[in-house]
Amino acid sequence: MSVYTALYPFCAEFMSTVRHFNEIQKDYHLCSLISPSGLGLDGRDASHACNHPPIGLNVTSQLSPRKSKWEILIVAKPLHEKGISDDMLVFAVKSTLDAGKRVVYCDNRALHRIPSEIRALINDSNGRLSFASCSSNPIMPFEEPYQHQPIRTPIIVVGGLIQEPDISEVLISIARQATSVGMRPLIFANHSVGHIMGFHSISHIFDNTALSEAEKAKAINRAIADIVDLAAPDVVLIEAPDALMRFDENIPNGFGIKSFMLCQAISPDFLVACIPYPFVSAHTVRQLGEDFIHRFGTPLAAIHISNTVVDMIELAQFLEISYVHNNIATVRDRIDRDKASISIPVYNILEETSPEKLLEHLCDSSIGQV
Repeated sequence: MSVYTALYPFCAEFMSTVRHFNEIQKDYHLCSLISPSGLGLDGRDASHACNHPPIGLNVTSQLSPRKSKWEILIVAKPLHEKGISDDMLVFAVKSTLDAGKRVVYCDNRALHRIPSEIRALINDSNGRLSFASCSSNPIMPFEEPYQHQPIRTPIIVVGGLIQEPDISEVLISIARQATSVGMRPLIFANHSVGHIMGFHSISHIFDNTALSEAEKAKAINRAIADIVDLAAPDVVLIEAPDALMRFDENIPNGFGIKSFMLCQAISPDFLVACIPYPFVSAHTVRQLGEDFIHRFGTPLAAIHISNTVVDMIELAQFLEISYVHNNIATVRDRIDRDKASISIPVYNILEETSPEKLLEHLCDSSIGQV
């Protein structure tokens, strides 16, 4: 029987996790979302974080373990929300344990970067604090010369021009659709909450400062190949570890080095890209397709158009990428207007039939008879 569970700190990047959480696993029943007050989500449906269709679960800013019906608090380290500090996570963990309730702490950082206060509580919590993390997975020494391990199972990488919540929405939607038609997907996601949902991660490899870039690529290849051998999936779905847009002096988006390393390590068959709707045009999509083949060696198979709008003033003044979310109807208007002129199939994954259509397209595009 699933246990009533809360998630802290809820923010936009956990939107897809929340939407699918209770359907993908049955050990926990997510019934409460707790968000820091500064994010403006208190009292609103969780979907407000991304201006998505309502999901029927409201957000509160009150962390009240003694007064709440939930028995377990999932405390998850966000990847991109700068307003949430480690001190806030430590406070949530301690407050919940002091109230006699259980905590599942999710963090994909290397073990030495997880707050020492939380690591110390493991031995003092009488089993009420557990970790859901890949950070303790050992990275074994390599025998030289290292033999690259080919992966023959079809691999689809899902990424975005910028790091935005819709990337994991596309990843999980494809995985659920694959499961519904009898396929066995193997999922690698960036968020540590994915461990509770049966997903894997390679984030701890990228976060390991003791490894050279070449050693990281080898570790990625071996980690994914070993899990594929054990799980024997029909298809592998991997969330790109960073943004895909090429860096220049005006767009502080990183160099896409992690995604380049990933593609060098495992040679994916297809790439599905999330693109904010203002950037979508036949010319832009054609340029991106050419760039992705050149940099990643992987064709752009399909596009999810998101309702994300980049704040260009913030970008110009502070060289920081921030964004808001427009009405989802705007995406449908853009798809209707431009899809005939774009050579690559475009979708809005939030529409009911889009996951089915996207998976059918990927299967028909010669990932074989998966």
